[in-house]
Amino acid sequence: MLYIFPHKTYTVQTISRGTLPSGEYYASIISGNPDFTYEIGFSLSFSINTSFLPGLVEKGELVPENLDEWCKNQAETLKTHFISALLKNHDFDPNLLLNTAALENFILKQVSDELPHLKILNITPKITKMPDLSLYTLAKQYNLEIISAKKKLDLLTIEEQSKTVRQEEVKLSLL
Repeated sequence: MLYIFPHKTYTVQTISRGTLPSGEYYASIISGNPDFTYEIGFSLSFSINTSFLPGLVEKGELVPENLDEWCKNQAETLKTHFISALLKNHDFDPNLLLNTAALENFILKQVSDELPHLKILNITPKITKMPDLSLYTLAKQYNLEIISAKKKLDLLTIEEQSKTVRQEEVKLSLL
């Protein structure tokens, strides 16, 4: 069976709101109660990568009659992948949010890797709210210093307790 698919462009827009990793905790350990939340979005235009059409049809995923619905689902998947990739990125660099070209490349890579059957035509990131990234970096460093100081204190406490136990053992052995 031969299907004819119209060549269409679809557009998806999304906004992601959130807090930088550990942002609430970092805000709680420094004065001034800073806000490490952000709000970014993007508009993305895409079409179907035509080289994938035969495979999609063969799998029964796509026919001309469900093209619009299928593309709406792909748009929702794009939104989900973008937000998930941004928030679950363990190597998250908050400076990515400041550089729209880098953000565009990040989005493009995530989409290309996860959804190769879509051809990305245009990506326009939009940043509407951005936290103070230098303060965030300072708070993160301060947190690391607190952790280091606590470890040192714990070691000193253990050493002191060991010393006390040894002294008690010596006293008991003298009795």
